[in-house]
Amino acid sequence: MPDGYEWKIHSDKATAFYRAGLWHFGLAVVRILPVGLVKGFCLMVAEIYYRLQREQREMVVANFLPVLDGDHAAAEKAAHRLFRKFSTKLVDLWRVESGVPVSEWLTHSPNWTSFAPPVNADAACCSSRCISVTGNTVVCS
Repeated sequence: MPDGYEWKIHSDKATAFYRAGLWHFGLAVVRILPVGLVKGFCLMVAEIYYRLQREQREMVVANFLPVLDGDHAAAEKAAHRLFRKFSTKLVDLWRVESGVPVSEWLTHSPNWTSFAPPVNADAACCSSRCISVTGNTVVCS
């Protein structure tokens, strides 16, 4: 860590979002409403939270500073992206924990066939140890 930086890892008070009732509400909502609507709403809440909760925001920014060589503007931008990304990942977590069927997670993709099992004999022989499939390339351990 560069000299002059100190990691700020906690706050004296927990955020208001750490509530069991809110968690259970999120679990229920993702079963009822379309995922795009829930993610959009959570993004709006993340924006409001980022702008109004200065202490929480500055804690995240301070933790980015050492990694970004003290560039405060870059740390602000990274923190903002992190808050936004976290809100959508929270929706994904609620979906997993609420038991949303996996079939509802899959979407049509023009490249979806690239995830099909290998078809040639050389690739098939190592498919049980396959660690990465990208296009037509299979990397085996």
